[in-house]
Amino acid sequence: MIEPQKYPRFWQALVLVVVAFALQMAVAVPFGIVDAVWHTKLITHPGIVSGVSLLSFGAVLAWGVSRAKTPVPILFPLRPVPPLLCLFMAAALLGEIILQSEADNLLRSVLPMPRILERFFSELTSGHRSLWGSILCLAIVAPLTEELLFRGLILRGFLGNYSVRKAVVASAALFTLLHFNPWQLLGPLTMGVILGWWYVETRSLLPCLLGHAFCNTMPILASALGVRVRGLFPTGTGKVEFHPWWLDVGGLVLFAAGLVALVIIFRRLRRAPERAEKEVTADNADGADKKASV
Repeated sequence: MIEPQKYPRFWQALVLVVVAFALQMAVAVPFGIVDAVWHTKLITHPGIVSGVSLLSFGAVLAWGVSRAKTPVPILFPLRPVPPLLCLFMAAALLGEIILQSEADNLLRSVLPMPRILERFFSELTSGHRSLWGSILCLAIVAPLTEELLFRGLILRGFLGNYSVRKAVVASAALFTLLHFNPWQLLGPLTMGVILGWWYVETRSLLPCLLGHAFCNTMPILASALGVRVRGLFPTGTGKVEFHPWWLDVGGLVLFAAGLVALVIIFRRLRRAPERAEKEVTADNADGADKKASV
């Protein structure tokens, strides 16, 4: 088990999240003023979004690290994981992306997303406004800042105060709260639980960082390659389309198969140290018996 950490507890973590959100709003205000005066669109540019996130999350992380009083390498471990594990993680996440996309389609068919918000997400995830800006924002800045805060600082603190299940779910709930709109509730919650589970099992932020980047990069990659599957990623047109049936079935198979494989692998990895310890104990006992017989 990860050694107990007293900071942060839930309410302290909630303060961190609220401050991160407030700082994002405060740092974005000057760009909003420029947009209002000169009719620009700086505040929605992926590069500006990246800078706002780095400044706000950087300040919150610095504050949290100072209060946690734990060396940074221990607080944010980056232990390598087996390549086979990464393969099944990618399969599970790809299935989750497909299923989550269809769930989003269903939600938007009942509760239409405001056009301004839909256009923003479409431009950001497609890279149409700035391809490199979107890659920087979604594949680098978002995983780095959010994983260090939620799976690093917050989840690590929760594991020192609560049960594993409560710690993972609570950190995922706070991760969802940060996104702060009804069209981004189920996705962050699901991904937060999955990535939290991986952190607990691997004791490493590396799969969380890579998994987060993988999910965020898929719509950019699909747009750059010209891959268009009905209903898979938002287009910004306001029209709701649902996936073809085979895509949902494939997503379900990938998600289930990936999770089952990961459960089996994690179980074996947990048992490996126990088997090694038993073998060492047995070898020591054999050696003692041989000495006694001599």
